[in-house]
Amino acid sequence: MIVTAKSEYAIRALIELAVSEEKLPSHEIAHRQNIPEVYLKQILATLKQSGLLDGERGAHGGYRLARDPKEITLRQVVELIEGEIKDSHCHEYGKQNCGEFYYECKLREVWDEALGEFLKVLDRFTIAQFAELKKKSPSLVPPPPR
Repeated sequence: MIVTAKSEYAIRALIELAVSEEKLPSHEIAHRQNIPEVYLKQILATLKQSGLLDGERGAHGGYRLARDPKEITLRQVVELIEGEIKDSHCHEYGKQNCGEFYYECKLREVWDEALGEFLKVLDRFTIAQFAELKKKSPSLVPPPPR
């Protein structure tokens, strides 16, 4: 499983919002995270629809987290953006129908084990943990002109 740019952008936007003490407009998040704003707006809409974000329109609008960042795992974000991450369907059909050759079943077992470990890692990390790292790191992106 490769994490797509869309999932990474969603995670980075959530980290930026977790660090911020005020609501942020999409153009501000896009600038700070070097994410194309048009693409980010689609991602923010998905995050808002899921209940992870609150958003307000208008001159004083913006986004803020709707949940505690300690409760948002990387797996939740990736599955929200990409859909549920599932293992191979070999077990659904039984070993005898897994494939024409026995090695196909064994190969799928390897993929399933790797995917399981990948999901465990995503479950271990939260948005809050990365927000803390960001707070300790100097920003390389200059603030936007006001």
